Amino acid sequence: MPANRSLSLETRVLDLPVAGVPRFGPESARKLALALTEVSPGKDSSSVTVTDLLSYLPLRYEDRSSMAQISELSDGREASLDLTVRVAGAYPVRNRRSFKQRLYIFKIGATDQRRTGPQVIVWWFISGARAQQIIQYNTKRFVAGTRFIAFGKWEWDKHGTYSLRLNRPDELELITGADDEEGAETDQTLVAIHVGRRVPIYRKLGEFRSKRLREIVHEVLARLSDKAFEETLPLDLLARRKLLARAEALRKVHFPTDETPLTDYDQ
Repeated sequence: MPANRSLSLETRVLDLPVAGVPRFGPESARKLALALTEVSPGKDSSSVTVTDLLSYLPLRYEDRSSMAQISELSDGREASLDLTVRVAGAYPVRNRRSFKQRLYIFKIGATDQRRTGPQVIVWWFISGARAQQIIQYNTKRFVAGTRFIAFGKWEWDKHGTYSLRLNRPDELELITGADDEEGAETDQTLVAIHVGRRVPIYRKLGEFRSKRLREIVHEVLARLSDKAFEETLPLDLLARRKLLARAEALRKVHFPTDETPLTDYDQ
């Protein structure tokens, strides 16, 4: 594949690095191709294509065009907050299920960008044989000053602050700092993809978290012309049913525009 050749739906995922997708080298391509085989029946890592990547649809969407502020929270409200870490760390707690296995809580104290209220707490449990490694990894991720997005149901706790308990820390997205398995810094030119708009939320695919998948899909779509999307439905059917053309449909299912009703997609 010649360098910088325009993408098509049939471009292999393994060939995306040659097409110049940012921060996406051969090793990342190999890992993504392998992960896509799990959701692409009949395909192997050498045959999955851009079509298979774009067929991996978002789980849901978040409207980050107007983030909630701490001062606007109420008990039980589900909201996205754009936060900055003030302090983070883990401490052991008693494990009622097993006296042999240590149980930890990892806790982040954070404020919103305008500091509209007292700091909130984001926390989750850590246990298992790799607990210390997980704690060290998250301690490096959530250093003071790191900016991240937290979404979920906020509760007024016994300590007199709003807290968010996570089942999986992968639900947090870093806007600044290292946010992948290899510790690569967030590319600041890509921050606008993740905030100030409606954003797709993907299930983790292999080692790729939602944020990184969003960046890859966004870049791939940007490099595809509408002519690259061969129409699969008769034109008269599209007109009669007022259906979107294939190119527009795929672009909007991944990145809804402001006028796109989220209820049409987020089921």
